[in-house]
Amino acid sequence: MADETPIVTPATPAQPQKPPAKPAADRLVMITGATAGIGRAAAEQLARTGCSVIVVARDPRRGAQTVEAIRNASGNDNVELIVADLSLMQDVRRVSGEFAKSGRKLDTLVNNAGVKLAHRTVTAEGFETTLAVNHLAPYLLSRLFKTNLAGDGGGRIVNVNSFMHRYGSVDLDDLQRANGYSELNVYSSSKLLSLLATYALARKWKPESVFVNAYNPGFVRTNMSGGGIVGVGSRIFAKSPLSAGQGLAYVATSPQVEGSAGGYFQSTGRTKPSSRKSYKEALQTRVVQATKSLLADV
Repeated sequence: MADETPIVTPATPAQPQKPPAKPAADRLVMITGATAGIGRAAAEQLARTGCSVIVVARDPRRGAQTVEAIRNASGNDNVELIVADLSLMQDVRRVSGEFAKSGRKLDTLVNNAGVKLAHRTVTAEGFETTLAVNHLAPYLLSRLFKTNLAGDGGGRIVNVNSFMHRYGSVDLDDLQRANGYSELNVYSSSKLLSLLATYALARKWKPESVFVNAYNPGFVRTNMSGGGIVGVGSRIFAKSPLSAGQGLAYVATSPQVEGSAGGYFQSTGRTKPSSRKSYKEALQTRVVQATKSLLADV
């Protein structure tokens, strides 16, 4: 039996009019986690279409190499770097602060950075690292850029998710996983938390012309595939990062996606339902409240 219908709905008279699509050459896109895999492929595709691209990367050397490689491959010099460790919320805030100084309007924020860790680690700010990178950082970055994105015709936020969210769980009393850690469960749960928050923000921000969607790249050959059976399977059956990255670039900028919110997009550019639990509005609200509480002191 199919999952529940997603919250994507046709525009109604009460909703803002669908904004006209911007030409690619006029678009400014920020993408996190763009030094490898899906993010790297998406950033290059965006640059090839003429977008100005801001790469957010943790490692200065790899970030600079990525920017240079994208410029060379695309023939587009409008590619730049912001260095930030997105496991640290103070760095997330610094990304917003650095961008604000430029006085520019951002058209699309792509929250792509993610981790899957075999063992529990805690950041300098006291957050479990998978939770910090996969959920807290994209949520906070989205909130920090919301006002900027809402101006001058609106903007988009694309949160890269995973089909693995279906296997996640929400324990609002132990979001930090202090009472038991399993790599796959913690990763899956972080993606479920992110998806629940994505849908909550999509519903809340659409009237302000900030259009929030999730993107599921599917089973992709990336550094997070790991070893063992999963790693072997990814090498045989998984799609390439190039294919997944092109799908991500499509959701980030395509005129066909203009005005859509709350979609669970696939690499084909079409939407499919996510898990039933991800559409529970009461749970979405509680996750957002718990997330705000965690971030209150950083």
